[in-house]
Amino acid sequence: QKLLVFGASVLLWCFVAPIALGLSYEITAVKTSKWFHGGEVLLDLHSLVLSWMAGSAVLNVWAFFAYFSVFTRQFWANVGNGMLEPPLDENGNPVPARNDANARRGNNRGGNGGGAADRMNWQGKEGRVS
Repeated sequence: QKLLVFGASVLLWCFVAPIALGLSYEITAVKTSKWFHGGEVLLDLHSLVLSWMAGSAVLNVWAFFAYFSVFTRQFWANVGNGMLEPPLDENGNPVPARNDANARRGNNRGGNGGGAADRMNWQGKEGRVS
């Protein structure tokens, strides 16, 4: 049973879906009106191979984008399309704002006390490498 499901998945991913996507692309974007009137051959091996290649590219790019959640609102908010919204971390929670301008520049002398706890461990006295 599992081998049958795996085989069907491979068949669909490697052959059926790329051919369907490629032929739909070719019919809607590549074929001329002469082809629709019957002036050209309906299907040849060369166009079938090119359709399979285009369909494979579309399918795998879609899978890549889906894996990295490109089609979600959170992704585009993090990219910068949602400039009025607060930045989000990987879990979708707002990232707390840092009010200390010196901390944003990497200079830990002022603002929130400037104690040793605020300093990064590679920084020396007064926030400088020593």
